[in-house]
Amino acid sequence: MADDEDTSPEKDFADNTTLHGIGKVSGSEKCTLKLIWLTIFLACFGVAAWQITETIIRYLQYNTVTNIKLEFENELTFPAVTVCNFNRFEENRLQADTQAYLSALLYGYYLPPPVGVYIDDQGNLVSVVRTDLDPVNTTLEAGWQLVKDWNFYVCTFKGEECTVADFKHVFTTYGNCYTFNAVVDPENPRRQRLPGAGNGLKLVFNIQSEFYTEDPEQGGSDDVGMKVLIHDQKEPPKMDTQGIAVGPGSHAFIGISKVEYKNEIPPWGECQDKELQYYDDYTLTGCLLECGTNHVYEQCGCRLFYLPGGNDYCEPEAIANCALDTINAVTAGNYTCDCPTPCDISHFQTSVSYAGWPNKNTARYWLTYLDLWDYWDEQSATYYMSQNWVVLDVYYSELNYQVIEQQREMTEGDLLSNIGGQLGLFIGASVITLFEFLEYLIKRFTSCCRKKYIKDKVLPVDIKPQHDTSIKQSHDTSIKPRHAMHIDGY
Repeated sequence: MADDEDTSPEKDFADNTTLHGIGKVSGSEKCTLKLIWLTIFLACFGVAAWQITETIIRYLQYNTVTNIKLEFENELTFPAVTVCNFNRFEENRLQADTQAYLSALLYGYYLPPPVGVYIDDQGNLVSVVRTDLDPVNTTLEAGWQLVKDWNFYVCTFKGEECTVADFKHVFTTYGNCYTFNAVVDPENPRRQRLPGAGNGLKLVFNIQSEFYTEDPEQGGSDDVGMKVLIHDQKEPPKMDTQGIAVGPGSHAFIGISKVEYKNEIPPWGECQDKELQYYDDYTLTGCLLECGTNHVYEQCGCRLFYLPGGNDYCEPEAIANCALDTINAVTAGNYTCDCPTPCDISHFQTSVSYAGWPNKNTARYWLTYLDLWDYWDEQSATYYMSQNWVVLDVYYSELNYQVIEQQREMTEGDLLSNIGGQLGLFIGASVITLFEFLEYLIKRFTSCCRKKYIKDKVLPVDIKPQHDTSIKQSHDTSIKPRHAMHIDGY
């Protein structure tokens, strides 16, 4: 027991630890062997420390790798499809009051509002000036609209007929636009089960170019046709910078393929899902639209009617003189927008091919279908259709999608595994070794405390002789007989 108490914590740790090499250094009887094992241990410890340092440095570089997977499915949920006419306002829908209201935007000069006159119940003449005109009401009233068998002839999804009710109205830079499959029904989502044309969405429009009011000199479009955007339902359409332009007299076959991006958060990546003010889900498009709203309000004191927000609408004069220039500057990057990359992105890549349309027999079918033989002949109808009709086929090219995932080159688990592997390979250390070292520290602490406690308990001893009479008398008696016997013997 005394030997156990005399053994130092260091000696006990060296003799019993699972750490390789320390026991050999402690247990070797010859100095030469101690030196050899100490050298081997220090060399292995140094290599392990070097490897661990390199591992930590590589982890702190926060490198990433890209993993690409191709997932195959039996069916895919159909995306949202937004369609717009390049013509914002139709001439046949403009009344005198709406024309005057939009004059600064359409013509570059101001027209006074017309004054209407009617007779009230008392027989008095009363003049009326409309006070309900604003960009929203005017666009709804005079903008492009979907009307079955007037400018919207065919809508089928997987061969089944769809109607105007299957489209949701949305405001964009082109005024009135319409989105098919804008909301996914969780109980009955629209899905495509076979790849290729004819198994997706087919649309036929009449853009009615004779009603175009766009003037490039006033900032209007000089294009004729439609803009088509395929996008995720969570992402609002941004038609000025995205989408496919389809001119009249053509049949566009738009094959789509879905790509999902999964990005890493800082410091490994740059993605961040910010909270948007006017949208439930963070998307890059939604953030850019909100950014445009903020810059237009700062520069013009109002907001464009197709941008999100709660500020007052910009009147046509403000749109023509301030808001359009500001939004163009935002699009060109002259104003900063804090819109980081989303962490999850659903993107639809498109491959478009075109066919000439119509052929010489197409007009005959449609004149019969629409009962227009009294108004058109076959030749003039064919020419008109080639100048105004647009045919769209939107479909999945293949029933698969690609997942592009940004992954950390080294995770926290990889870091711990590498460190543990290096320690185990070179010096045999493990988690158990940590507890052994903790036990050593506890023993070292308690040993120091015990020595201090014993030192404080030992009192100093006074070695001076005591002046006790009884002791002195006894001491003298014991001496004298021996001295007397020595004399007598002499």
